[in-house]
Amino acid sequence: MKRRIATGVLAMLTSLFIAGTAYMPAAAEGSEGTKAEEVSQSENRIAEDDADETEPEAYVEETAVENAGSALSDFEYGEDSGVYYITNYIGTSPTVTVPDKNPDGNPITGIGSDCFRDKTGITDVTIPEGITIINKGAFSGCTGIKTLTINAREIRDFTRYEDSRMAFYNAGSPDGMTVTFGSGVKRIPAFMFYTNVYDKNSSKNYCKISKLVISDSVTEMGNTAFTNCWDLKEVEGGSAVKTMESWVFANTGLTKYPASLKAVET
Repeated sequence: MKRRIATGVLAMLTSLFIAGTAYMPAAAEGSEGTKAEEVSQSENRIAEDDADETEPEAYVEETAVENAGSALSDFEYGEDSGVYYITNYIGTSPTVTVPDKNPDGNPITGIGSDCFRDKTGITDVTIPEGITIINKGAFSGCTGIKTLTINAREIRDFTRYEDSRMAFYNAGSPDGMTVTFGSGVKRIPAFMFYTNVYDKNSSKNYCKISKLVISDSVTEMGNTAFTNCWDLKEVEGGSAVKTMESWVFANTGLTKYPASLKAVET
């Protein structure tokens, strides 16, 4: 009798142990599932936090607009005898700042022939101080330019070409173009804005400068620099100019002319 009772008790305990063992994995599985879900949610939160650190789209667009016209990718480049040029403007911004270095870090000192030819959408141009050469036809036909700022310290004199080969032939907005020679410029080159339009009634392809601003660093003005700029009516500054070569302002419409320039004009 006792053996049957003991056997029954042992069977009961064995059943409870097996049931408990069968129950435990289910609890563990549920626990692991909960942990996996929590980890997944945590990873999602980290990914979202990382995404928040990415530069906002609006900021990227704003930066692109701010740098428009002066990005290195807006130009094509070339080299000739150790002189590095921009050779073509392929950008779309109306505001252009000529770069002072090419993508390889070499200093840009030249603007190549026809670089901006007939780019009528350009309205504002800045030329940096390191430019020493502006080749023929560089800005020919740029009829939208309203402001041209020249910071180049020493641009070599221009060669007198015929027709559209002059650097600024038919350049400038019909409403007028203001040209400013910035601080640091020493000399305004000979023939810089000259065209061969000696009769404004026969052709409108002259350079349409309406106002000229000369910084106090300029001491020399080359011959025929503004000859046939028929719309030029006003000159400001130029108090430090000591030398004016011949025909600087021949065939212009000047009505406002500094006395300091008139005193040194030859």
